[in-house]
Amino acid sequence: MAVKFIVKEKNTIEIEVSGVDTSLLNLLVEKLNNTSGVEFAAYKSEHPLIGSPKLIVKTKSADAATVTVKALEEIKDETQEFKKKFSAMLK
Repeated sequence: MAVKFIVKEKNTIEIEVSGVDTSLLNLLVEKLNNTSGVEFAAYKSEHPLIGSPKLIVKTKSADAATVTVKALEEIKDETQEFKKKFSAMLK
């Protein structure tokens, strides 16, 4: 996976994410759009089979990159909790 900034401003980021499908971006966009202070979060892909998707995040006043990192941390925590509960069911 490779990630590079296309736009990096305080309230707006656009990043290109290569080497992955859009599953992670779907989850991240949903988390961001349910986050207070986020005006807009989406990803776009020029073509589903070629090219790299781009994530766009716009916030009202918070730093867009910081909000994105926080959302990723929340997703990580949620998946770890799910893994813990699922593993406990297997015992």
